[in-house]
Amino acid sequence: MRWGALLCAGLLAGQGAAQEAPVAIGRISYGETMAPGAAICTGALVAADLVLTARHCVEGAAADPASIRFAAGFAEGRSLALRQGAEVILPAGEVSAMHGNDVALLRLNTPISADEVAVLGLADPALADWVKGFTLIAYRRDAPDLAQRQDDCALLTRLPGILALSCPVVSGNSGAPLLAWDGTDWRIVGVMVATSSGSAVQSLAATLPPDLVARITSAA
Repeated sequence: MRWGALLCAGLLAGQGAAQEAPVAIGRISYGETMAPGAAICTGALVAADLVLTARHCVEGAAADPASIRFAAGFAEGRSLALRQGAEVILPAGEVSAMHGNDVALLRLNTPISADEVAVLGLADPALADWVKGFTLIAYRRDAPDLAQRQDDCALLTRLPGILALSCPVVSGNSGAPLLAWDGTDWRIVGVMVATSSGSAVQSLAATLPPDLVARITSAA
């Protein structure tokens, strides 16, 4: 299903009910222009001036954060809000062999008001244990103009700092929030960080380290 159409309708279908679209999800790109096939990632606005994404999406540009662009709700050449980066915020821990801690925050040069884009909240960690399935809404490097949605992300197992999932991911999906519906709103359970193969596990999502959670909470 194309996410651009969902943005226009302002609805998401899930668990048998219409749910407001989390337009806080946006495309991350690099530089003022984007050549065909250029690298992209996905991110989510979690505070007025903070975007949650994968560490490997922004760490290489930490010395030049203004080169990073975040386009909230980007669809077919338009976004609800477009900002540059001002600072890359990394967690204290190193990235593990299984991609734990592959999470970062991008502080924006100008906050995005709630009137422009409503932020996405973080899930209680226990939510992952009782939700039957997760949703992934993310951009693709081979089709960067519209985010696409998967509703078939099942949790297969937990590893330290990692959720092992059944849904496949591709280049550009990195940094996308793994979403769960808590009965009232969408919540972020983790951040997509890696693809996997050779077993039922198709992808890995990193859970949020405590220091980044504290930073997000204090900014809310």
